[in-house]
Amino acid sequence: MTIVPTNGTIRVTQANKDFSKVYESTFPDTKEGQRDAFKWAGEIVMGWSKSQDNDWSNHHAA
Repeated sequence: MTIVPTNGTIRVTQANKDFSKVYESTFPDTKEGQRDAFKWAGEIVMGWSKSQDNDWSNHHAA
C-alpha cells in the first residue's frame, strides 16, 4: 500500500496479486479518512471490494 498526501486528501494505491492489478482511491486527509483508506486497502488486497466484482468474474470465469 502506498499513501500520498496531496492538498487535504490522501491518495492510496494497493495491489492485488490475484488480479495482477493496482487499484487507486482518494480519501480526505483526516483520521476518519485514514481509517477508511486502511479498510479499503485491506478489502482490495483480499479481493473483497465490490469494485472488484468484474475483475473477480473475469479471473474466475468458467
